[in-house]
Amino acid sequence: MAAQREISEKIGASRIGSVLDCIVDGPTEARGFDYDGRTRLTHRKWMESFYTGPSAVSGPIVPVRIVRADDYDLFGEIAG
Repeated sequence: MAAQREISEKIGASRIGSVLDCIVDGPTEARGFDYDGRTRLTHRKWMESFYTGPSAVSGPIVPVRIVRADDYDLFGEIAG
């Protein structure tokens, strides 16, 4: 698990600054973020993307700029 965590952290860090399409799952309880969603990189529920943006999201898929990553999650903001 430790080796996998290191690999996942490197992959996540390499995504910082990129814009990824994110499927909106809905509002999140994650502190400091409005929505919970998934990208093609975070397709499994255990690896999520949390992001901030306007309260009205225009569609089920939105562009999200990744601003931070940890071992299994990506964090971003609505791009545009």
